[in-house]
Amino acid sequence: MIVVSGCPRSGTSLMSSILREVVGAEKFHGSKWPQDAKIARFKATADEVDRYVRDKKEPGWDSEAYKDLNPNGFWECAWTVRGVQRYDQRPGPLEGAKVVSQGLANSNPEAISRVIYMVRDPRSVAKSQERLKRQFVPDGTVHSPEMYIKVHKAAAAWIEKHKPDLRVVDFDDLLEDPVGVLSGIDDWISDVDLPGSFADQSTEIRQRLRRSSDHQTPEQSEEDDSWEDAEDIYEMLKAGDFAGIVKRRRKKPDPHRNYFCTRLGTQVPAAMCRFCLEDETTRQNFKLTAKQRGIDWRTEPCVFECKERGISMVDSIASNHWDNAKT
Repeated sequence: MIVVSGCPRSGTSLMSSILREVVGAEKFHGSKWPQDAKIARFKATADEVDRYVRDKKEPGWDSEAYKDLNPNGFWECAWTVRGVQRYDQRPGPLEGAKVVSQGLANSNPEAISRVIYMVRDPRSVAKSQERLKRQFVPDGTVHSPEMYIKVHKAAAAWIEKHKPDLRVVDFDDLLEDPVGVLSGIDDWISDVDLPGSFADQSTEIRQRLRRSSDHQTPEQSEEDDSWEDAEDIYEMLKAGDFAGIVKRRRKKPDPHRNYFCTRLGTQVPAAMCRFCLEDETTRQNFKLTAKQRGIDWRTEPCVFECKERGISMVDSIASNHWDNAKT
C-alpha cells in the first residue's frame, strides 16, 4: 500500500487527494469528511470530564466549520492516526491511504510498500495549527513546536528501522512547482502500474492553498527555545537524514505533561498544577488572570484534580481550592 505521511498541517491532505485520483477512488482508504464519524464516536465513548474539557478548549468543535479548513477534504481513515496495525485482509500494493507521522510510527511495515513523506517548515505548521484552532477558539494560539518534534522523531525511528521505499516532498516545493514535484513522484514510482499519474493532477495545486507564508511566526512564548530543535529536524527531513533525527539530542528537555485549565482558559504544565495546589500567591495571580479573561473560575472544576486524583467535577467545583478564603 502507498501511504501519504508527515506531520499534520504539512500538506498530507492535499497529497492524499492527489493519491486518491492516482490509485482510483475504489482503492483509496479514506473519507473526505471523516469528522462526522469521529464526532459520533467521541460523544459515545468520552467520559464527562473529557467532553467538558473538549467543549472548553474547542467550542463548536462538532460544527461544520472545520470543513472550511481543507476545502478539498481531509481524506482520513481508521489508520490515519492509529497506524496500520491489524487487518483481516492485507492492503495491496496499488492501494492508498493517509497515515500521518504518529500513525506511521505505530504501523506494521508489511502493510506499507511506499511512503510519500510530506515536510514543511515548523513555523508554517504552527501558524496553520493556530489558524485551525482559531476557527473554534478566538484565543487559540500555538506557542510551541513540541508536536512537530515529537511526531517527526517517532516517524524517523520507524523509517530508520524498517527502511521503506520513501519519497520526501516539501509542501512549499509542491506549491511552487507542482508539475516538477509530481513528475518526480511519477519517476520514482514508475515500476508500479497505477491507473493514473501524479503529474496529471498538477492542476489540483492552487497558490490559494498557501495559508501560511514561509517562516511566518506564530504567536509564541518568548521563553520557548525549542524552535531551533524543530528547524534542525526540518532541515534533516529535507535531506532524508532520518538516522540523524533519531540520534539527535534535544537542546531543550521534553516538557512535562500538560492539562487544559478551564479556570485560566489555557494549557498549563502539570508541574504548574501541583504548584497551584500548594501556593496561595500563584492562585491569587491565576484568579486575576481569569478575571481579566472574563472567566467565572468559581464555576469551573480543576481538571488536574479530576484526572489525576479521581475527583468528580461537582466535588472539584464545590471544594474549589482557589476559593479558600471565599473572596
